[in-house]
Amino acid sequence: ESIFNKMAKSFGRSMTSISDGDSNFQNSDNCNICKTKFNVVKNRRHHCRFCMLSVCNSHSLRRYPVNKNSLSDLVRICDNCYHQAISEEILNEIDIEISRK
Repeated sequence: ESIFNKMAKSFGRSMTSISDGDSNFQNSDNCNICKTKFNVVKNRRHHCRFCMLSVCNSHSLRRYPVNKNSLSDLVRICDNCYHQAISEEILNEIDIEISRK
């Protein structure tokens, strides 16, 4: 199973809902990472396409492919989910290397 599917399942979602733009986003007044208050001028609210939480631009600069075989389907992902995805990729690569030995 791909990392993308595992992450989607961990948030109770499917890859289809992530790529099609799920409308069940959380609408917080503050960034869920740094707690900075959102406003319309300087600090706009964005939504991570994996965890669906509200995050500021500073904590959602990364894009991640929905489909690992196609880099054209990149979605906004928060720093927390990005680090989780990268960690999962590294662990999967280690498992593959171990199984080859």
